[in-house]
Order: sequence, then C-alpha cells, then structure tokens
Amino acid sequence: MRSPAQAAPLPIPGDDDKPPRKPPKDEPIQPDIRARLSTCLPNNAAALKTDLEKMLRDIRIPAPEGGAPITPFQSPLVLVSCVQGNQRIAVWREPVDDKSQKAGIAAVDLLPKDGLAIDIGGGFLNRLADLAAMVLPRMTRVQGNDVLLDGLQVSLEPPSNVVTVISGRIVRPFRNIRFKHRLIATLIVNEKSLIACTARAETNPDGGDLAADLLASIFLPGGLGTNIISMLSNAFRRTASIGNNDTPEGGLGCYLTQFARKSVFLEGPPSLAIDFTYTQAQVTAGSVRFTALLGPRSARPQVFIEPAESSAEARRLPATTIVRFSFTTAEMADVVDAAWTSSDGKVLKHDPTSADVRYTIARLEQGNTVTRHVSVTVRDKVGNTATAADIPVVITVDVGPKLPKKPGT
Repeated sequence: MRSPAQAAPLPIPGDDDKPPRKPPKDEPIQPDIRARLSTCLPNNAAALKTDLEKMLRDIRIPAPEGGAPITPFQSPLVLVSCVQGNQRIAVWREPVDDKSQKAGIAAVDLLPKDGLAIDIGGGFLNRLADLAAMVLPRMTRVQGNDVLLDGLQVSLEPPSNVVTVISGRIVRPFRNIRFKHRLIATLIVNEKSLIACTARAETNPDGGDLAADLLASIFLPGGLGTNIISMLSNAFRRTASIGNNDTPEGGLGCYLTQFARKSVFLEGPPSLAIDFTYTQAQVTAGSVRFTALLGPRSARPQVFIEPAESSAEARRLPATTIVRFSFTTAEMADVVDAAWTSSDGKVLKHDPTSADVRYTIARLEQGNTVTRHVSVTVRDKVGNTATAADIPVVITVDVGPKLPKKPGT
C-alpha cells in the first residue's frame, strides 16, 4: 500500500534539478483520476469498478531490454460511490490508506454537479510520461549526427494546452547543441461534441551562439521532429491502450482524448448505456478536465434471428426442409447459452451461435411460399437475457413435377 510519504509521482528521467515533492505525513493522497456523474448507477457500481481496475491492470509495456513486459498498474484501486444522487468515482494507480480513500471520494464533490466531469491529475500524467520514457530510445541519428534524448516531461498550460517536452542534445565535433522539442496538443470540443485535439510541434535550440542556432535550424525541424513524433506515438501506444485509436501527433495531450469516450456500456445485469455530449475541455495548472451532458438510457438487451427468408425444393408435397438459423445481439456481453424452440418445427441440433430446425410443408399458403416460426433465448456471461419469440421465416418452395407412379400402385 502506498503511504502518504510516497504520494509524489516517480521522477521524470533526465529531470535532475530537484527531488520530487513529498507531501506531509498526514496529508491524504489525492486520486489520480476523479469523475462525477449526475445520476447514480447502483446496480452497475461493482461492474464499473471491475472494468476500470481491469483496464489499468491490463496495460503492458515491453521491457526496454527485452524480457517480461512491465505492468505499471499491478494493483489499481477504484472506488465507486453513490452520494446524494451523484455517482462518484475515484481512481488511484495503486492502493492507498483508508484516510486517502475517504478524502478522495470527498474530493470528487468539488467537480461540477451537472452531467459528467472527468478530472485527470497532473501526477498521473507525469506517471504516463515516465512509462513512455522507459520505452523511448535514448539515441537516434539525424543527417549523420547523433541525437541523445535525456528527458521527457509533461507541462500543463492553461487554458487548453498539454505539452509533451523532450529534451536532449545533438553531438557536434566542437560544441553540442542542446534542445527542447515541444509537442503541443490543444484540447477542444469539436463540431460533433467530442473531445479532440489540434497538434503542432516546435524545437527550441540553445542560443549559445549564432552558429549553433543556424545548425539546429537546418536539420532539427525536419529530421528530428519526424523521428521524435514517430517514437513517441509508438511509446504511448505501448503505454496505455485504453482506446482503439492510435496516438496522433501531439504527444501525451492528444492521447488523453481517448479518456473522453462518446458512450459507455456497463455490463449488468441490468446493462446500461450512457451517451455523452461534451461541452468543455479545460487545462489547469494541476489537471485536465472534461465536462459533458448525459443522455442515460436503459440499454435493453436484444437478440435478432437470421435469416428471415429461406428456400426449399420438393418433388411433391408433403415435404420437409431444414433451415439453419443464427443470431446477433445488441447491448449484451459475450453469449454463453442459447435455447432454441419452434412452435411449428423441430429443433434438430444447436450450439451457442446457431440451430438447425426441420419444418414439414404440407401445402403452400400464399403463392409458392409458407411461413414458419422460430424462437431463441440467449444469456450472456454477466447474466443479461434476451428473447426473440415466434419470429416468422418465409420459405419459398420450388415444387417440381410429380414422379410417375410405379405400375401396379
């Protein structure tokens, strides 16, 4: 368990100017991520806690020198609590004491009360930067010059910029050139009411003399900038695959847009889907905050049978035909069981995804078609169930010429 004396984030590689701040012993450890919903999800609290903790535990970083991957969040702690009609969520990257847990849930009350508010702390961002630095190559080569990278930091610049700063030096015969390369992500709400970012980069070489600045201006913006963006994008993809999108050019800042999902499906039972309409992306000196309006809806589990039409060939009637059915679902987790029935047919065999049903065709009903029925009830891994009852299937029958009767019959 992390004690208050260990609350500060790990030191950033290459940042040797001063030791990390350590809070007083009696100061509680604040959450790395806080969130508040203006509605409670009492039936989904356990599922939400489990999903968030698993998301962090599943992060893997390939070891810089090979071997077993690094698991930076081995024991994350997520607290989910309903207080005065609001869902409060507090996330720590590792266990904390009871005092910190109580203070953390209380701190969530400081967030806006309407809709959704997500607050990502600067300490957590520094931790992600540490992890990216572990897989970032220390040396690259640009136009015949060795470029050594020795620092990676995150800077929060209100009102909307998250800046990833890479520092290093270019090895030159007479004088090395030091630089800071800044990947500037400006967080915005786009026309689709989603959190997005615009990205730009700038390189600042030291101004020791005119020759150094001139040399830097020749090869830094093109070669080094491209290499660093490529390496960082790969590093952040390895660091935390929380979303499905690749990290865009913009360092850690653009990566944070993946925390602001358009909708969330919580496995129940009962299941619940919440849609978000984002209204603001705000950067302060200590955190990044996203706010949104909620559109909660009961996500009714559904199952749909396919096909709705089939065909059969018959030399004479009555005849039989076998139809292979399958299904798709909505608002459900992985299906573990399916029970098939038919009011006018016989289920021959089935598995969790399909079934064969045999129907008898005694006479045609409308033109050259008959209508038969099938039902299925499915259950997913978390207990949600859905039924498609007495679903019609139209069978088109191709009736060939009757076989001639044998003599004497």
